[in-house]
Amino acid sequence: MVSRCCVPARRGPARSSRPALVVVFTVAAAQALARDINIDCGCFGSVRAPVTIATIARDLAFLAAGLAVIVLAPAANETAPRVERPGG
Repeated sequence: MVSRCCVPARRGPARSSRPALVVVFTVAAAQALARDINIDCGCFGSVRAPVTIATIARDLAFLAAGLAVIVLAPAANETAPRVERPGG
């Protein structure tokens, strides 16, 4: 999911839906932590780790990285600046 979140979408709803999914997942994990709910369902393979504050911090870091890529990605019509070389 992180790799898809960090790949900037050129336009359309995909540009904002990827970070929105990370937000939804983070909120769900935070609620599970606050309510002390065990969500160890095995949905992500054999990883059997409980939701902790580290899980929430990791999700927020992924969200920040994804948003940074979206904000800092060049626009579709933007080109790299031309550098003039000394001496022609």
